[in-house]
Amino acid sequence: MAVKPIPEGYHSVTPYLTLDDATRALEFYKGLLGLPVGETRTAAASELRLNGLTAGRLTQAVVSIPGAATVVLSEFTLPAGSTQVARPFAWRLQDVGSPQLQIQVAGLDALMARTAQAGYRFLSVGGKPIQRPFGRFVFAIDPDGVLVEFVEPAKETR
Repeated sequence: MAVKPIPEGYHSVTPYLTLDDATRALEFYKGLLGLPVGETRTAAASELRLNGLTAGRLTQAVVSIPGAATVVLSEFTLPAGSTQVARPFAWRLQDVGSPQLQIQVAGLDALMARTAQAGYRFLSVGGKPIQRPFGRFVFAIDPDGVLVEFVEPAKETR
């Protein structure tokens, strides 16, 4: 998958995504998209407190989008015997602050076929790419409901 570098003068912010299941998320980002996973860590008790927790576990994996940015995938696990109920947030596109990633790709049709074969859904009508003068794009939905836009730029005419 080809990824376009961040333009000079543009500053990227590292997004943190909270996951329901890190294994499923890594199957999407590493397995399907082939993005490299760097550091994987378990947070210290002081970091749990910063997130409003007194017990449990916070694990994080750093996923790189080569030439563009990194994304930190975070999974909170409740302590054994907890009476609290963890419930994943159901993102909706219209929610203020709902996460969305945009990834420039080459070979959109092949990526869409692999995405569908792996059981992931598309938000785009009929799972078809949208054609615009600048290229084609489609919205896939990751295992945690995050929209991931695959963008294939138009070939330059000479």
